[in-house]
Amino acid sequence: ELVITIVEWDWEDLQYCSARLRDDFDVVMAALSDYGIALLWASDRLKDNDEIVKYAIRRRVYAYKYATKRLQENPEIVELAMKQKDIYNPT
Repeated sequence: ELVITIVEWDWEDLQYCSARLRDDFDVVMAALSDYGIALLWASDRLKDNDEIVKYAIRRRVYAYKYATKRLQENPEIVELAMKQKDIYNPT
């Protein structure tokens, strides 16, 4: 619970968490609630989780870059990213 409170206020602290915490759904969601780019430090398993990736993209579309290749090619994810105001530019 302490870790969740910390990463809710400062998403960058997720990078200092243990691998176990970066693989914890609730911890990663808390970090994403502050800023979607926290997906960068999530475990590979969570970068391949539809719910996590969609939530991250809604917070900051640039998070699309950190999703797994499978989700980057998912039409639903691509459509969601394209609908966001800060459109992802792959260049």
